[in-house]
Amino acid sequence: MSFREHPVHLIGGRTCLDFLNTANWNSDGTVAVERLAGLEDLRIWTKAAGLPCRPVDSRWELEVSIWTFRASLRAIFLAAIEGDVPKPADVARLNQAATQAGQQFPLHISQGAVAVASHLPLTYGISVSAMALLTDNREIGRVKLCPGTGCGWLFVDESANGRRQWCSMELCGNREKARRHYARKLASQD
Repeated sequence: MSFREHPVHLIGGRTCLDFLNTANWNSDGTVAVERLAGLEDLRIWTKAAGLPCRPVDSRWELEVSIWTFRASLRAIFLAAIEGDVPKPADVARLNQAATQAGQQFPLHISQGAVAVASHLPLTYGISVSAMALLTDNREIGRVKLCPGTGCGWLFVDESANGRRQWCSMELCGNREKARRHYARKLASQD
């Protein structure tokens, strides 16, 4: 299930969460469905997310750099949601991504607006978004994990009452409602 055949859904509420949602996750933390299956999928996602970055140009870089970074970042967010301490290796990977700009100033003015330099790696832009979210107690307290079967997407609950449950009603909520309805219908037939 790649972005070449299915649309990009940016429902996380923050760029870093949308990046984590480029895969569906099993409850054990393994990837159930990989949406960044190839370099073209990554290009499609970065364009949809509006992220200027240096293109990833090898399958090895996608699998080793991008997928590994995504798994570490997700582990950090899950730890933050549960009030646990993340693994030092995961935090080190996030810190490394955040310092990739080196001594260069990554922001510049482009067409009258502030923009991130496009020569920076994708992981740099994602790390900036993640650190902004992780260091704001009000924000991180609103990050939730979708309970949909085989989903595992993360999102910021920006609803007025703070009771949003699903990543999206269209993606998981309706499926769960239909599953419950079917189960009730079967139970009433007995």
